[in-house]
Amino acid sequence: LKLIARSLSYPTAKIILCTRETQTSIQTSTYLDLKQIIEKYNLGAYFLIKHDKIVVLHNGTEFIFKGLARDINSIKSMPNIAACLVEEAETIGQPLWEVLDPTLRGAGAEFIICFNPKDAQGYTYREFVASNHYGDDIYRQEINYYDNPFNSPDILKKIKRMREHDYARYEHIYLGKVLDMSEDVIFKGRFKILDMGVEFNTQYWEYKRER
Repeated sequence: LKLIARSLSYPTAKIILCTRETQTSIQTSTYLDLKQIIEKYNLGAYFLIKHDKIVVLHNGTEFIFKGLARDINSIKSMPNIAACLVEEAETIGQPLWEVLDPTLRGAGAEFIICFNPKDAQGYTYREFVASNHYGDDIYRQEINYYDNPFNSPDILKKIKRMREHDYARYEHIYLGKVLDMSEDVIFKGRFKILDMGVEFNTQYWEYKRER
């Protein structure tokens, strides 16, 4: 909705780049989401929906859909990008960001980066969440399932089950918490650790020696 509203407000033609690391087809992009918004709010008179892009009729602004892994060289030569939506950005590494970031050169151009953090070592997380070197140039917003008014009863049941039986996974998938691959996370909420003492260790090594 933000991108749709922004595209209508430009006085001249701009490019709104919608991308992710891997885009196998236009159907795996945000193309369908934007198309549905246009149809839902009866905005068809303002847009030309083509098979590979969406055009704002009165100012010529174009929504372009690209995969970074395959199309990064064509993206870096694109002029006049006003906004870039990066979906599922958690896996995008430093080499791609080093090409994509300088591509937005115009005054007021912005990135909108959406992702569910995977681990604390991921470049996107370290660069845009953990670091503080962007100052006031960056706005961070955490959004979780309870912010979504359209959750179905079925998904809420799934979330409740996961919260009760695998809390670490629930935190990662539904609360967007970083998943650190340590034993504390792998076993958290799954096993109860008991102190078996010297007797356990002795029995273990006796068993190992016999085998």
